[in-house]
Amino acid sequence: MEKTGNYNYSIAFMKAFFSFCVICAHFYVAEQPEFYPSALLIRLSGIAAPVFFMISLFLTSKKYEDKDISKIGKRLWRLYLPQIVWAFIYYLGYKVVLYGFDYIGIYVDHLFRYGWEDLLWQIGFGSDRGLCPQFWYQFDLIVITVLCYLVFRLAGKHGITVMTVIGVFALIMQYSGLNYFLFCRFEYELWYPLGRLAEVIPFAVIALHLGRSGILNRNGKFKVITAVLCVAVMVAVTFINFIPDPKDGFSYGGINKFLYGVCTFVVLYLIPFGKLPEVCKKVLAFLAKYSFGVFCIHMGLGYCTDFILCPLNNWRSGTFIECVIVYFVSLLLAWLISLIPIKLAKQIVT
Repeated sequence: MEKTGNYNYSIAFMKAFFSFCVICAHFYVAEQPEFYPSALLIRLSGIAAPVFFMISLFLTSKKYEDKDISKIGKRLWRLYLPQIVWAFIYYLGYKVVLYGFDYIGIYVDHLFRYGWEDLLWQIGFGSDRGLCPQFWYQFDLIVITVLCYLVFRLAGKHGITVMTVIGVFALIMQYSGLNYFLFCRFEYELWYPLGRLAEVIPFAVIALHLGRSGILNRNGKFKVITAVLCVAVMVAVTFINFIPDPKDGFSYGGINKFLYGVCTFVVLYLIPFGKLPEVCKKVLAFLAKYSFGVFCIHMGLGYCTDFILCPLNNWRSGTFIECVIVYFVSLLLAWLISLIPIKLAKQIVT
């Protein structure tokens, strides 16, 4: 594990890098998607959320057997609180934007027109179709956290075996079509977070294995051999469709994306980011610290850019530069919010 003291710079890099990839996943529209840099960015953006699930379960892999239920309760509240707060921030923020533009006589896209039902969907399941749907991730992480806690408490030392069975069953659900046809009949606000649950559970399960075994902390030739094998797998699944992806799904299904995401996590974890110059490590730590804030804020900024600024100024939306701007403005806002001298401010951006 690449550390300095107790700080893991490999994890920090993944947090910073994939928070930008999340923005690209939502707003980047490549002019030449087949061109390799664009194709690679699109592919990495497509596994950003699964990698974040892996990071979370990897870091908490040994905590689910804790008999102190108050600890799991605090963690669940820590996960759910931002979902509630940001639902209100987005709801009220869009209302202000709408009224402001209505006042000056400029019509904005209907996406900014919400009712109380949108707010309730967002608070309950983290995914109103336009309010701030990225919080499906938060909802699913809460569900997986509860699942892991119950399994390890009930199954004891066999908990990891039970979770492995659940992960395999989740893959079967994907390929059989059961997962899609079970949830696609519901409202978007339900099928979006629930349908993706079976697609991210396998990533969570492999992260549990990696975290509990400590296998990635081995030194010597093991790291090099593992990294080379993982890169080989990534190249193979990129150009050879060994097992076709499920016919129907919710973006993260299929063994190919699973292998690519897991191998990406392993390769980046094994890179010695802790050997970077001190100034680089400080920058990396800063970017990682506010990666959650970027995740929370970027959707609103991206919507404003795509549906207001670009149309009003006749700019092309979906550019790489737009994603870079959204990232750094989100980062700046997250940092500014953290400076507010109340505990809640830090809890919703770090």
